[in-house]
Amino acid sequence: MNNMNPSYFEWAGAITGLIGAALLSVNMPISRFGWVMFLVSNCFLLCFAYLSKLDGVFILQIGFMLTSILGIVRSFKRDPSVINTNLGESHPSRIFAK
Repeated sequence: MNNMNPSYFEWAGAITGLIGAALLSVNMPISRFGWVMFLVSNCFLLCFAYLSKLDGVFILQIGFMLTSILGIVRSFKRDPSVINTNLGESHPSRIFAK
């Protein structure tokens, strides 16, 4: 694995991370797969950090991996057809609608 170019992992992590962010941002039933893409991104970026000897980035990706796993567990437990539109009482659209 030492002959692997770390930039492949870096770019794969960046691309899959952006796909995950885009999926989460659309707030649709497919959005829960954004967490899966984040987890894939975390794996790529862990490899990148390991090969590049970036200890801080490695630890950061472990933390992000844990949040990705939590996101997967929480989002796949609920009904995907239900989209949370509860904005709460303090949301600006509620204030101006009065």
